[in-house]
Amino acid sequence: MFKLVSLAFPGTRWSAWKPKLTSCYEGFGLVDASGAFVPNRTLAVGCGLCQAGTASEELIDDEGRTFQCKQCPPGYSQSNTYSTQCEPCPKGTSASSFGSTTCTPCDEGDYQPDTAQTSCISCGASRTTLLLGASSLADCVCQAGKIEQDSTCMDCNEESMHCPKGSTIAKLEAASGTTDLKGPYVKRGFFSNPEAPLDTYKCAAELYCPGGSPGVCFGDREGLTCGDCADGHYWASNKCEPCGAVPAAWAFSVTMVVVGVCGSYYMLTSSYTAKASVMMSTTAALGMLVALFQNLGVLNTVAVQWPDGLRDILNFASIFTFNLDALGFSCAAGGNVGRYVSTASFFWIVFLALPLVGLLTNFIPILKRRKLAWEQNKTISTTGQFLQVGFTTMCNVGLMPFMCYRHPTGQESILKYPNVFCGTDDHVIMRIFGALVIFLAFSFFTAACYAAYQAPKWSGKSRLAAIRFLIFRFRPNVWYFGLVLLARGPLLSMPGVIATNMPSLQLTLMHMILLGSLCLQLWFLPWKSPILNLVDGVSVSLLVMLLAGSLGYADSSGEDAARVLATFGTVISSLMVVILGGMVMLGLTALIYRSALGSSKELRIMNLGKVPEEKDVFQSLLDVATFLKEDGQGKEATFIKDLSNLSTYDIGTITRAINILADDLNMTLSHGSLRKSSSRRIATGTRTFRSSSSYDAQEKETNEPSEVTREEVTQTATV
Repeated sequence: MFKLVSLAFPGTRWSAWKPKLTSCYEGFGLVDASGAFVPNRTLAVGCGLCQAGTASEELIDDEGRTFQCKQCPPGYSQSNTYSTQCEPCPKGTSASSFGSTTCTPCDEGDYQPDTAQTSCISCGASRTTLLLGASSLADCVCQAGKIEQDSTCMDCNEESMHCPKGSTIAKLEAASGTTDLKGPYVKRGFFSNPEAPLDTYKCAAELYCPGGSPGVCFGDREGLTCGDCADGHYWASNKCEPCGAVPAAWAFSVTMVVVGVCGSYYMLTSSYTAKASVMMSTTAALGMLVALFQNLGVLNTVAVQWPDGLRDILNFASIFTFNLDALGFSCAAGGNVGRYVSTASFFWIVFLALPLVGLLTNFIPILKRRKLAWEQNKTISTTGQFLQVGFTTMCNVGLMPFMCYRHPTGQESILKYPNVFCGTDDHVIMRIFGALVIFLAFSFFTAACYAAYQAPKWSGKSRLAAIRFLIFRFRPNVWYFGLVLLARGPLLSMPGVIATNMPSLQLTLMHMILLGSLCLQLWFLPWKSPILNLVDGVSVSLLVMLLAGSLGYADSSGEDAARVLATFGTVISSLMVVILGGMVMLGLTALIYRSALGSSKELRIMNLGKVPEEKDVFQSLLDVATFLKEDGQGKEATFIKDLSNLSTYDIGTITRAINILADDLNMTLSHGSLRKSSSRRIATGTRTFRSSSSYDAQEKETNEPSEVTREEVTQTATV
């Protein structure tokens, strides 16, 4: 029977040796019909090669030994196929999910000191790492914009310091310049206190602070802003030079200045004339030159990195605003406070000394006998001339202690004396003397305004000689224009006080002030000589162009300056719209109200003033003609002499008026120079001319001795 069974089922005998499809070898694993890996034989139909991210793991069940492909757990990975185990993630990496083929390096700002980790550890809010895959807490360094001090990441002022990732105080102190971008350094134009390296100060000039490591100044300068040379030295040729004989030279210079100021009394005349003279034109031109240098000196107080050539010009011009450091003034006056007090006192000393000298000369007999003793009115004019020439400088000097600029630390320094910090005792002393100078300037300007107001009433009186300094350069009808030039000085200095930390705003305000001054100058043409008006207009125009161009050199002044400039732009744009819109409205009004222009009922605004009535003008012409005919007989020489004393502009105005009458009223004139100017305007009528023979014949008939008179007149006019 046994044999029958065996014969009936021959496959059963060999089943124990038959290979099973689910008996997988190492490196393989159980798969189902779709090829997906499964964890047991029940779901399996065969074996498949283990892929990356998995490992072949032994499995023993009722049917024997096999293998399954199991995903690598978090913290492990396997990048190869046919693998028998997953590899733990090394330090500095992690794997957060099952079946990772690779471990991910820690991101910047994270680290992992252990293996087989599922995530990295953050360095903290203020720290980061230099590279990916950091494996130690020591790899965590301060972020860019911060610097490590005493194991703490401190804020690094980006305005004054360059702090890349990994900056430390030790690296900062070892900085060799400002070219290594990988390490921290102090930027050019700033100084870092060696005792507190994170305390940085803005220098008055970038040249003085080359940057690099803390405590570095250029040319042996010293102080928290590299603002001064050591005692006994002064700044010259880009280095601190020993004083040597400089104090003696300053003593001699001061003596010469005193002699020159006192001697100016004898160089000035006391009379006022309407006509321009060579001396007046020369002194006025020199005054313009001094004023130009003073304005450039004020411009040099703006914290702008000027190009080399322009910077040299501005540095020279700053001498005219009493920036005398390059001349060794510190050798004679001492430190910052001593220099400022000496400068501020100079104006008061001269202001008080000139009247005192004038008084003393009247007690010296030899001076009185030789008529060299000082007269009261001329002394006043000489004092006023000094204050007028130095008015811009005086205002700038008086306002200096009030020009404080900010450091990155939040402290403030005086712009001109950066080593003097605002709020200190030295600053208080300087402000007191500054206030005294401002008081002197304000008092002088007030007195000048009063004198200008009273000048027409003083005409012909001796008191007019006392204010000659104020009026002698200008035409008689604009005698007051000196006030405009005086006001321009303090106005140009004021932006330095109200916007010391905003260079672009300073330049904009100065630009507006000069433009306003230029408009007034072009409108009034105040100078007696036409060439002076041209030179003054051109020079101020060029200065306006310089200011406009200098805005390109101004650094960013922050949101406050941008906001103010935006407001200015809005206001100016609105004013332009209002002015042009108002002109359009006037034009439309004139279309409806036809009498607005060209009639007796015309609007004053159309002519910028009231136009005299035609009958009044005619009556005035009759009065002039009657006077010349009845009272002027035999006085031709006197009249010609009086005409020769008129201003160029006044005589030109008379000539143009005669030409207008001759051309438009069909007048008949004798041959003369007035005929030449008839082509300078469009005439609505035609003038006629008498021949010289008929004129002479008529003259002989009416006035026989007139020929002799005219000859005398010609000789007198020639003289």
